Amino acid sequence: MSAPRLHRAATSAAVLLGAVLATVAIAACGGSSSQIVARVGEVSITRATLEHWMRALAPQHVVPHGRDEALRQRALSFLISSQWLIGEAAAEGMRVTNAQVSRRLAEKERSFPGGRHEFEEFLHVVARTLADQELEIRVGLASEAIRRRLSAQEASITPVEVARQYQQHRAAYLVPEERAYEIVENIPSATLARTLKKEIEAGRSLSALSEKEAYPRKRSFSSYPGEHRAVMEAIFKAAPHALAGPIQGGTYYYLFYITRISAPFMRTFAQVRGAIASTLAAEQPRRRLASFTASWRRRWRAMTNCQTGFVVRECRQYAGPEAPKASLPARRPK
Repeated sequence: MSAPRLHRAATSAAVLLGAVLATVAIAACGGSSSQIVARVGEVSITRATLEHWMRALAPQHVVPHGRDEALRQRALSFLISSQWLIGEAAAEGMRVTNAQVSRRLAEKERSFPGGRHEFEEFLHVVARTLADQELEIRVGLASEAIRRRLSAQEASITPVEVARQYQQHRAAYLVPEERAYEIVENIPSATLARTLKKEIEAGRSLSALSEKEAYPRKRSFSSYPGEHRAVMEAIFKAAPHALAGPIQGGTYYYLFYITRISAPFMRTFAQVRGAIASTLAAEQPRRRLASFTASWRRRWRAMTNCQTGFVVRECRQYAGPEAPKASLPARRPK
């Protein structure tokens, strides 16, 4: 299967974006330039549209008095990234049609027991219009189409990638030292522990008192549960085939006897090659999405111009710190 051409020229995408969003009521291109707060290619976002979505996203759908910068940035980021998604899908030949939107809208209406009337009441309560719903549906369909295109690409893990993964993460293939031992646990006092030790050394059966356990050594004894840290540290320092203790762990005391020590060893490349290839293949969709998202944001950001006072991360004029974006945005901000 050939890889999708998700890197077409941004100028072509901008033209298609303008055509697609001509029917979407988020961009009032006919407004005066003083009312335009941002442009994505040929598509404009007006102050009125921004203020409408600020109300829709505000708690109780009421914008607090004064300037709520966080709310405004959130609403504008949503509007810009929505246009990016719709434009990208169209540029890649996955244009969302009005028929698709209508079908999805009808499905949403049918999900309300009261039908169209109850659906309209819902829109009123959440401060949305029918056009808002159509926009959110269009954005969702565009995102779904892009994700399907990305997931349809076949995994192609090369031997070089597998070998590189092994060399760069050799510590992950180290099998640590393991110790098997018999342990007498939860002895309530040091006096009783010393008495038991003398009895075992004199011939009393250790097996009748102890539990058989085996543990691999961890990189740090601090990773063991709190009251067992001192005990585990003593176990991995003790000589084999000798009764050791008592060791205090929390409010109890312990005796133990090392029965076996398995030395640490490194799994060979031949032993783990298949598992590495499977892991890389399973991770490839996530890495492919992350790579696409970074490229997608970079290309569309170059086409996004914002007015002074309305600059968010999606704007070409933005010069602040970057936030990590590992995936495509949701249909609308929560």
